[in-house]
Amino acid sequence: MNVSVEGLTLDEILEKNKSIKRKSTISNNVTRIEKIKTEIAANGRYRFDTFFSYHDALFNKRVYGSGSSADNSILKIRLEPNETVYKVSMSSKDINEEEFTFCNENNLIIVHRDTAAMATSKQTQGHTFSHKMKVGDYFYLCRGNTNFEVIGKIIGEAEKYEYGSIEDQGWLQRPYEIISEAVNENSYQGDKKWWTPNNNSTCIAIPQHEISDANTKLFIPFFNTQFEYEASPSTSGNLSRLMNRSLNQILFGPPGTGKTYNTINKALEIIGENVDGKSRQEIKAIFDAKMQEGQIVFTTFHQSMSYEDFIEGIKP
Repeated sequence: MNVSVEGLTLDEILEKNKSIKRKSTISNNVTRIEKIKTEIAANGRYRFDTFFSYHDALFNKRVYGSGSSADNSILKIRLEPNETVYKVSMSSKDINEEEFTFCNENNLIIVHRDTAAMATSKQTQGHTFSHKMKVGDYFYLCRGNTNFEVIGKIIGEAEKYEYGSIEDQGWLQRPYEIISEAVNENSYQGDKKWWTPNNNSTCIAIPQHEISDANTKLFIPFFNTQFEYEASPSTSGNLSRLMNRSLNQILFGPPGTGKTYNTINKALEIIGENVDGKSRQEIKAIFDAKMQEGQIVFTTFHQSMSYEDFIEGIKP
């Protein structure tokens, strides 16, 4: 039986995929197409599990060429103010090739529940993965800085991962749907941020104010994809008020009068967070999250330092 897609038989499709060596496991169609051949030979038919597996196996432009209907326009994804884009890294140091392939084929990302917090944050990355990441949020998947895989959208809650040699060892899984696949297999060579693949982070949010930077550095060159936040009326109003108010403020008073306490509130207010009516514990949790995202940096200086030396020493 001959199966013809865009003028190629299944055997020709298999040979084209064999001739292209790609780092991305999810893009290696050889195993998938061999399975298609086996099932068609046995049953006369093959059923694709997802639209992505169908399209990637039979219409991938890197394998078969762009064709007459090539469209190189950037995919633009509109984000609501409450939606977040994350970095998720599944490094080969922790996840072997067999399990990584299984996760890719089943549209799963996994993170260990005990993955530690980054820097001074008190919120672990395991907690971020299981509780902060929401259904409907987006992420990009990388294998450390070896290669990029996909941009995905979370479609389910975190559950215990049960597969292969790492089952029952504290790993958590979340299902996703594929939004776009990596189009560039080069390693990332840009500057290091918490959310870049050359940083030793596993599951971390990209702050809203850095999405444009992430588009330039990652999403456009490596995925041909761009994220854009919709500005809400309340956000626009907050920004307008902030632009009309000096951000250089000095809180003064004798020891024990609450300068640090009020600095936290002021910092959150400056970035548009409403802390009215919230408990101290809730405010501290929000503050820690904003520090992890890089929106707030908390620093101090010794009394013996001059003000000039302190200001000159602050990193941009």
